[in-house]
Amino acid sequence: MKTILIDLWGTLLANGFSFDGIINSLGHQHTHKEIINLCKEEGLFSKTVSSLTIWEGVLSRLGYEKEKAKEINDLWLDSAKRVNMFPGTREFLSNLRKEGHLLVLASAIDRDSFELLEKEFSFKDHFDHIKTSYTVGLNKSIAFYQKICDDLNQEPKQCIMIGDNIDADILPADKVGLSTILLSRFLLADQEKDLLPSKTRVCQTYEEVLEAISN
Repeated sequence: MKTILIDLWGTLLANGFSFDGIINSLGHQHTHKEIINLCKEEGLFSKTVSSLTIWEGVLSRLGYEKEKAKEINDLWLDSAKRVNMFPGTREFLSNLRKEGHLLVLASAIDRDSFELLEKEFSFKDHFDHIKTSYTVGLNKSIAFYQKICDDLNQEPKQCIMIGDNIDADILPADKVGLSTILLSRFLLADQEKDLLPSKTRVCQTYEEVLEAISN
């Protein structure tokens, strides 16, 4: 049995929460980067408070009235309705469980967003543990992966991290000592390949991931 940490966005779920409607609602006066950075600083992906409270903090820093936050929060949560699982996701998770592995959802997501997605996709039926940035109290980082290992009483070398993001999923997990699998459904650019740890396996399909885990 292996302990397998699996990312959410881009690994199990296609698309994701979108900032496009928010940028439009704010009259295109702010860039995606500016909004995303403020969201991170306010703890959108790590705090246990509601997403509305976090958007109130973001918009206050941008000079907007508190009432605007509800409209923005509604746009944020409404974008979840366009989220879909990649084909074969449930079968992939079922196969891992049949093989006796301990499955851990490891995601950077806020509480309200996760609860909304849980109603749609029932992640708790597929995973033994749910470890999100808001439950761990950290954004994805070396400390995030170390704390998950500590909480589960698992040595990092006993764990595998599967994700699609080199910076958030692969590099920090590798530094903690986890084995890593990059699930990239697109061809990697040369500069991306150069960033990968030498032991990281690169897969393009769930079938390749299952094979990599079994070897």
